[in-house]
Amino acid sequence: MGDGLFLVFYGLEPAIQVARDLQEMINTHNWQEDGLPADLQMRISLDAGPCYSYTDPIMDKIGFFGNYVIRAARMEPITPPGHIYASDTFVALCRAEGLGQGSFSYAGQVILPKDYGTLAVYHVNLLHDKTQ
Repeated sequence: MGDGLFLVFYGLEPAIQVARDLQEMINTHNWQEDGLPADLQMRISLDAGPCYSYTDPIMDKIGFFGNYVIRAARMEPITPPGHIYASDTFVALCRAEGLGQGSFSYAGQVILPKDYGTLAVYHVNLLHDKTQ
């Protein structure tokens, strides 16, 4: 929708890697060559939890919905441009699976837009090691 990307993954590791790869590509691309501002940046938010799929009857495409989908969307505007934020849930699940050691730095408690509450978020470090 709009100017955003919405991606759903079946695992945490691919979500981390795609977020890092996408952010690195955005941060290192020469956007002026494409007629865009040189300082073009993206905000990426990661959350994890149950979501549900359905077939959109108008678009005839698969869509996803659920509380964690909405919460990830609420995290995006509070994420600093050029950064990746992950919810405490995402980080806890990564740690339980032994993923991303050293990848997360606590950013603090943030108030989410549209009265969606307060959430502990973590900055995802842009590591180049694909196993982290």
